[in-house]
Amino acid sequence: MQMLPPAGAGALPSGHVLDALLAGHGLTPPRSAMAQSPEDVGSMRRGHRLSGRAQIMSPDATHKTEVGGVALGLADSAAVEAAAHACEPACWRASLDARLDGFLIRRWCPGLQYVVGRPHRSLYGPFLVLGLGGVTVEVLKDIAIALLPSRRRRLRAC
Repeated sequence: MQMLPPAGAGALPSGHVLDALLAGHGLTPPRSAMAQSPEDVGSMRRGHRLSGRAQIMSPDATHKTEVGGVALGLADSAAVEAAAHACEPACWRASLDARLDGFLIRRWCPGLQYVVGRPHRSLYGPFLVLGLGGVTVEVLKDIAIALLPSRRRRLRAC
């Protein structure tokens, strides 16, 4: 089973790499596809019958929603392609020298989003952060923290 990179080793993987990692731990992410350009997005969406969500993929744009790099509620391939064109400049709003690795087209699954983080602090070591995801984590600032390693009972209490 593929494991998470060691704490302090940099950003967690994203896109299909993260999906495969989560699948290895029994979590099923929504169907998705990667496209290299906005023009590829329309054909990818038609081929995968994905609906509703497009986002930029850039290791330099951590908060994609805040810079306009996420579009939701996209009904057809034309809307998905137009959203990718509109989201493309968001990468450079994050940073003028940001890298754009492409676009993640994902089936939209209504419900709760969540955030899982594994920061490392020299004083405490690695710990786990859990909370509601998307912009909600920034607005509510309601997260649970558990030092690692932790027993399952402790994590459930979070």
